[in-house]
Amino acid sequence: VDSVVLTFTLSLILTPRLPFIGTALTRIIPGALLFLPLTYICHKRLKIPLPYALTLKSVAAAMLMAGMVAYALHLGWHLLVAVFLVAPVIYGLALLVFGVIGRTDLELVSRVFRKTELDIPGENPIQR
Repeated sequence: VDSVVLTFTLSLILTPRLPFIGTALTRIIPGALLFLPLTYICHKRLKIPLPYALTLKSVAAAMLMAGMVAYALHLGWHLLVAVFLVAPVIYGLALLVFGVIGRTDLELVSRVFRKTELDIPGENPIQR
């Protein structure tokens, strides 16, 4: 219920002042506020260390992407170009540069697109 109230309040405040960006922030802020404590609780209960460095790198990549999308919109680029071309390219490159995505990840994606069988531990290959 708190998330709904926060989303509604942010929507009333941010959307009139910052139409596209305000609407995006209205959706992101409540999710982030819930994600952080829930992630901490889950990691603590499961006794899994929190990946602080990976998280910071991912956040930095997302902030860079958001900045570039905002800049593209400021330059007058069409919203769809900024969202579907600029955003994924900048985010993907930032993840690569920051070391969030490595060679193993790229090989896995490549294998998926080549439709080769993936070796999943504990699973039997599908008989054809």
